Amino acid sequence: MTRTHDHWEPPPQSNWWWAIVGILVGLIMLGMIRFAFAHMPDRPDLDAWFNGLQSSGGYPCCSQVDGSTLADVDWDTAVVNGVNHYRVRIDHVWIVVSPEEVVTGPNRFGQAIAWVYKDAMGVNNIRCFMPGAGG
Repeated sequence: MTRTHDHWEPPPQSNWWWAIVGILVGLIMLGMIRFAFAHMPDRPDLDAWFNGLQSSGGYPCCSQVDGSTLADVDWDTAVVNGVNHYRVRIDHVWIVVSPEEVVTGPNRFGQAIAWVYKDAMGVNNIRCFMPGAGG
């Protein structure tokens, strides 16, 4: 506190603190905009369908992570221990999809979709997988 003449003046305020607060608020709002958009802004009719997808094991697909579309060369079927399984290629590594991770029912989107998450060790795992409309 500074005393000048006969009246009290508050100390000068620094504007850098308010600039940091403004930047943080802007970043938070920018992050929220990402979640406000539909899965496909050009196909809002699929929003409710995407949000309701669950794997055969009952795992919700969109509530934890967003799905990624797969090119036809990045998914196929393979025989593992005498049983057919889907498998997907994520980051150049093939991952076998368990039956509990498969989303059954018609694929209204058309392309294959995998919902991938990284575990504590940074290894990719499949939460849900929906084969393409032809598969």
